[in-house]
Amino acid sequence: MSEAAAPYRPPHQGRRTFLIVWVTQSISVFGSALTFFSITIWVTQVLYPQPEQKPELAAALSVISLAFALPTVFGAPLAGAWADRHDRKRTMIMMDLVSGLISLTVAVLMLTHGLRLWMLVDIVVLASTVGAFHFSAFDSSYAMLVPERLLPRANGMMQTIWSLSGILSLPTAAAIIAVPALARQGHIPRVMGEALGGLTNGAPLAITIDAITFFQAALALVFLHILSPKRTDLGQASGGPKKSIWADVREGALYIWFRRPLLWLLGTFAVVNLLSAPAGVFMPLVVKFNRAGDWSARGYSFETALALLSMVSSMGGVMAAFALAQLFNPYVLRVEDKAWLDELAARAERKTTLPA
Repeated sequence: MSEAAAPYRPPHQGRRTFLIVWVTQSISVFGSALTFFSITIWVTQVLYPQPEQKPELAAALSVISLAFALPTVFGAPLAGAWADRHDRKRTMIMMDLVSGLISLTVAVLMLTHGLRLWMLVDIVVLASTVGAFHFSAFDSSYAMLVPERLLPRANGMMQTIWSLSGILSLPTAAAIIAVPALARQGHIPRVMGEALGGLTNGAPLAITIDAITFFQAALALVFLHILSPKRTDLGQASGGPKKSIWADVREGALYIWFRRPLLWLLGTFAVVNLLSAPAGVFMPLVVKFNRAGDWSARGYSFETALALLSMVSSMGGVMAAFALAQLFNPYVLRVEDKAWLDELAARAERKTTLPA
């Protein structure tokens, strides 16, 4: 009788590696939020700036939002299966480099006034697809870097990134976009003013910063050791036909289908995101056309007003993620709480065993 396989133990420096990756990826997520906000400003202020273009602006914002969302939704299962089959560190490095080049392309097209809506939509679809592969590789690396008892806290830290970037990146993006206007007014040093004063919009500057954050994230990964488990069911050594990537996608879908609590949780997230998505379209329109008198009377620019309003929606996410990280902190939970959670997980697994 063969001995049972020993439980996996993360490497000694696993938590340190996770923290380094978390910090560098946080900076990259911050840069991506700069790009998303800058694209919204560019479409609103440069592509469709006139009041009579309101229908075209609404349609453009809707199409861009779909271009961000749909590749993530439909590409995530394939990206997850890819991450299980290939080296995760190499995948993250390549996706970061590609994302950086995409951001530079957008910035150059904006600077040369060659960017069109159809180009932007195609680029956004590509960027969203690349991001899905990147974060599938990153998310699946958690269990290889931190102990199982710290996984809820690691997930809470990652959720904090997304919400915190929505708070910090928006005013930063608004300030960067305003730099050319400040240069023309002589409010910044003359050397910078001469270089930036000719720009009509500061969105390319923010997007260039995003490209730099992608490159620094890729560089940091080069010096880190991130394990990728080797699957034994992909080669002829497994004794059967080679398993296709689509079989992995189907297996993952069945895993969720037969675990109804998980299915209901995913459905809840889908509904919440579906209901909150229109805010990304309505808010720029309302701020620009319906509340222009309010923010102009207070001396705000459109970018500043939109950033202030968008920040509010991210504050709740930061508080919720922080509460989650503390609630499942193994140093805060009592012993009886941990035993109760373990028993609850065991019961759920026994009731939702995947049929053969």
